[in-house]
Amino acid sequence: MKILKYTSISFLLIILLIVLYVTGKYDFKEIEKASYILAIAIDKGEISDYKYTFYIGNYTKKSTENGESKSSLDSVLTTVEAQTVPEAINILNSTLNKASNTKQLKIILISKEVAQDNVYSPIKEIFTNSNFNCTAYLAITNSNAYNALKTPESSSDEQVQLFYDVIHNSYKNSGYTCDTRLEDYYVKSEEKLTLPTIAYLGYTTETTKELEKKDLNSSDNSKTEDKKKENEAGKDESKDKNKKETETNPSYTPDNAPIKYQTHTSVIGLAVFNDSKMIGLLDSKSTPYYLMLSNRLVNTTITLPSKTDNNRKISFTLYPIKNTKIKVNTNSETPHIDIKLNLTANVSYDLGDAFPKDEKQWKELSDYMSRYIAHETYKFLKETKTTLKGDIVGFSEYAQINFLTVKDFEKYNWSEKYKNSNFKVTVNISFRRIVP
Repeated sequence: MKILKYTSISFLLIILLIVLYVTGKYDFKEIEKASYILAIAIDKGEISDYKYTFYIGNYTKKSTENGESKSSLDSVLTTVEAQTVPEAINILNSTLNKASNTKQLKIILISKEVAQDNVYSPIKEIFTNSNFNCTAYLAITNSNAYNALKTPESSSDEQVQLFYDVIHNSYKNSGYTCDTRLEDYYVKSEEKLTLPTIAYLGYTTETTKELEKKDLNSSDNSKTEDKKKENEAGKDESKDKNKKETETNPSYTPDNAPIKYQTHTSVIGLAVFNDSKMIGLLDSKSTPYYLMLSNRLVNTTITLPSKTDNNRKISFTLYPIKNTKIKVNTNSETPHIDIKLNLTANVSYDLGDAFPKDEKQWKELSDYMSRYIAHETYKFLKETKTTLKGDIVGFSEYAQINFLTVKDFEKYNWSEKYKNSNFKVTVNISFRRIVP
């Protein structure tokens, strides 16, 4: 019996190895038969509604110097003008000697011009097509999406991977954006309760000479205007000083971020949408508070004036201890939203003489930081009501539990009621470790 048992196991193992070997061979043969669409850039068309640029990868086997075969990815960019995505894919297929495959789609880049007109139509066509990858990243480019995808100084393979890494890592490392995906946008657009957001991506290509010329022109212009500004500076000196003291966290987007590279990609902020159109932009100052409230913050760094000396600045890195607690009261026509933020902070600047010496001083610093975060959170929430005029955080999820049926909630008309909401924000900050 034992011999028969071991023989059966050995036979099964041999069969399994053969299946794995054959499957591996078959898989690569199937890969060679397809052209993979890994990225799509969407711009306004000249003769049609949209201009689609496809980044296409073809896997092939190549022989190395040692005579071994190695798989490689050859890429090409192809632009097609069409009324719809399926039409564009069909036209694209007429130029390929292999069938196109969209299951490996990683990124969809959409120009700001398209976003301000109608971003919903092409996204819906992609999402509702079962052949596409619904977890692909979405990003709005501050300029032409084709130019953002096409890099003169590097191969397309490297650039697509760069966009993929920048969007994902910026979200985790800075707190200035979010890893927005195709599925997230479409679901929120269909529900019409929470305003969808898409990462805002800036891309520039400038040679070193162009950068130097910019600096030179900027220097020359400043010199010629120095005398003119001297008279005006005296009048506004005290005003400017106060402004510098309060502007500890300037508002940045990729369009004005203080970054100087020959070629750089930066993801700062979130484009906000309503009724298929881009209606606003969260910058580097407001995005962290959106992430805190929506439980998507990994960490972010915030700077504020020292409590004892306005000339000194304190930078601290914030981490969420646990999920933000949110309660929504809908007993009246005016929703009341109670928010509790629980954060921990690393102080990342030498406080000098202001460094806390005992528990009492640590408590005072914690209270000071908490008041600052609460104040900025109120400002952000006010912006959602007055400027964006919609629930961007997703408070509707907490409001729905107050109603017995979906129809009852629909009658409440959350989208309109939210514009008159009242907020109560409580912030608790503890210190995780100190970096002197």
